[in-house]
Amino acid sequence: MNLPPAYSPAILADACKICNIADDYPHLLSTTEKIVSDSSLAEYACDLYREFTQGVGSFANHYRPVDKLGEDADHIFLLTVLSAMPETLARYRAQGTPEDIITATLDLSNKSGKREPVKLLPRQVAYCRRYYNAAIFRLGRFHFTLSGDKRDLPAVVINRQDPSHKVLLSADQMLYDDNGFVDNQPPTWLTRASLTEKVISGNLINPNGTASKERQTFAAGQWTWQYGARTVIDMHIPAGGGMTPDLSRESLKKAFRFFAGKSAAVYCNSWIFNPQLQGLPGTDNMTALMKMGHLFPVKSSAKEGMFFLYGTETDDLSTLPVHTTLQRSALDFMRAGGQLRAGGIFFFADEIC
Repeated sequence: MNLPPAYSPAILADACKICNIADDYPHLLSTTEKIVSDSSLAEYACDLYREFTQGVGSFANHYRPVDKLGEDADHIFLLTVLSAMPETLARYRAQGTPEDIITATLDLSNKSGKREPVKLLPRQVAYCRRYYNAAIFRLGRFHFTLSGDKRDLPAVVINRQDPSHKVLLSADQMLYDDNGFVDNQPPTWLTRASLTEKVISGNLINPNGTASKERQTFAAGQWTWQYGARTVIDMHIPAGGGMTPDLSRESLKKAFRFFAGKSAAVYCNSWIFNPQLQGLPGTDNMTALMKMGHLFPVKSSAKEGMFFLYGTETDDLSTLPVHTTLQRSALDFMRAGGQLRAGGIFFFADEIC
């Protein structure tokens, strides 16, 4: 049986150095020895690595071997990603990515300042394929990658004489509830959007990030339609805190410079952009970031971000831990009937740089 590369002590040590988690090496090495000594776990480790490198599956519902590895069960997923690190590093270098960006991107250490062992849950493994494909880059506070056509994104209608004047229109054939959100309540109305030689028309996206039943028409000679179903820069917000307005803006600037000529729009879909959380205690940085861009509704559950905020997802709000102001605000919001929905946002180069 050919075990994944990280089950070699030397390769594991190198991978830990690449990811800035050298302090975790002894503990991970001990876990590899347990996995190697159990034939079923060793076979499972091989299956995970094969799925990871071949781009198969989401990992979200994969077996966690708690019965055999106890609290170290999720090491088997981290070892899957670490096994790919030597090849991942080679891929980034082969495409000419600057070394400082490679170092920042592949750093899996905890950025909060607390020295804690790195954890990687099954649901996070699929995201790490972006590292393996050398397709994502940490540029300051955030991660960025180029995304292909996203056909459910709003169109951006821009005034030809005053490009700073932008209006968002919902994508065509989108279903919304009476509050202008997607999927949290039974949908009650359908959007229509069209582009002809003479006019652009569609349902407006309100500044508060909800869709409007109001349709508006723009003269095509005075306005231009952009970004509907076009390539955009996709932003991901890694854990770690420190998302100050200055750091956020600088990270966006770096992204526009790095991807110059590819796109002038950054897109993000996250629980952080829930417009109903704006202004609540503990959301100062989130609110400031929302005000830098243009919000719009996206498909969402009613528990978006619950895992990131509390480490679990549950219907029993009384069991959620409360250690921070943001956790308290979100809990009070849910107890009052609010939903932890996701939101989308556009940032534009001419407004950020």
